Amino acid sequence: MLFSDLKPQDSAAMVAELDRLKIPYKIGEGGNAILVDKEIVHTTRLKLMGKEIPLNGAVGLELFNSSDFGMTEFAQKINFQRALQGEITRTISSLDEVKDVRVHLALPEEALFKRSNNKPKAAITIALKPGKKLRQEQITGIQRLVAAAVPGIQIQDVTIVDRQGVALTRNNAVPGEVELSTGNLDLKKDTETLLAHKVNEVLEHSFGAGQAMASVDVVLNMDQVRVTTENVIAAPATTGQTPTGIIIREKETVKESGAPADVSQPQNARGGSSQRETEYQVGRKVEQVVGQPGSIQKINVVAVVRKSLDEAETEKVKALVAAAVGVVAERGDTVVVQSLHALPGQEVKLTDAFASTTDQAALIKADEAPQNARQLAAELDTFKIITSLLAILAVIILLMYLMQLSARNKGSSATMNSQQREQALKQIQDWMRQSEANSSAESVADNKQRS
Repeated sequence: MLFSDLKPQDSAAMVAELDRLKIPYKIGEGGNAILVDKEIVHTTRLKLMGKEIPLNGAVGLELFNSSDFGMTEFAQKINFQRALQGEITRTISSLDEVKDVRVHLALPEEALFKRSNNKPKAAITIALKPGKKLRQEQITGIQRLVAAAVPGIQIQDVTIVDRQGVALTRNNAVPGEVELSTGNLDLKKDTETLLAHKVNEVLEHSFGAGQAMASVDVVLNMDQVRVTTENVIAAPATTGQTPTGIIIREKETVKESGAPADVSQPQNARGGSSQRETEYQVGRKVEQVVGQPGSIQKINVVAVVRKSLDEAETEKVKALVAAAVGVVAERGDTVVVQSLHALPGQEVKLTDAFASTTDQAALIKADEAPQNARQLAAELDTFKIITSLLAILAVIILLMYLMQLSARNKGSSATMNSQQREQALKQIQDWMRQSEANSSAESVADNKQRS
């Protein structure tokens, strides 16, 4: 066996190379296997693996090993895209769960004085082996692999589908935005699972395994909020002064009245007005806060304990549960701790139900008692008759054996005469009549006792 479980395109490439090397071969398993002589199987395999044979239906970077120097730039770009697709195909095909894979890259055209607004994208079709399934972590890993191998591709731009055309990747929107329904439900489920695990761990250590359980319901805020704050930053003020900015321009205007000036009056007493203008340079602080979706809006916790708790113990358990999940009373979070022995409205209902069930069972037993007694009596009569017949049969066998033994001892013939046979038959008939009479008498006595 040279190679087995080959794809049709791989088989064709291998056969073409074997024909070129003039190595005899046979094709088996419906074209999926190639067989050669046992003496040359290892040598042939090494020769083929040393050749640049495109396996998995794709060629890799070996495409450039024999490139033509007269190749145009467009042809070089196409070959590079083919080689890149082939290398990614081989890498993904190495996964244990993957049977076949195809990779398509959409690379935008770029030029020196032209920049395309289109982003590169990738589409991958995966065929899995029977009974195999890719985990979500593996799907995300394939997305990251392609994004790291192809320049410019983002993780959300890699789409993976199966052979039925079902998308295995989530429909992500623009990076940073919230995922739609599936992502929201997954986030809610993961949060509730984490909090419930913490509460159940506390209850298990407090009451023992299987003695308490808790369920958590979380309301998440899936809104994405952007808050922009702009503040004015003034210059540091000196002692006793109000903080101001840096003075960059100052202007003072003084206007005097038109009356003749009196030299004897001081200048402050003269009429007029003055105006001062000061321009400050201040700083600005702009702060933008983006609230990611998924913040907890409300938590509801329900804990059920098998042990009977009083009021003080219930409050202690509530405090433990609230501390375990981070309950905030101002937010409207609630914690309910209930004991199975003190469920409201259940004790009376259970008692009434038990009483009614007991009464019904008693009535059923009273109705069925005569019928059961008659059936039991009939079974006893049958058993007695069978026992009597078995006893008679045993006596007959024993009598015949004794008679034969007596005949042998006397040396006479084992065959009885007619008189002896009649006596034996008469004795057996007497025993049977006596047994039937005893059985009839016992049956009459039992019937009288039951009546």
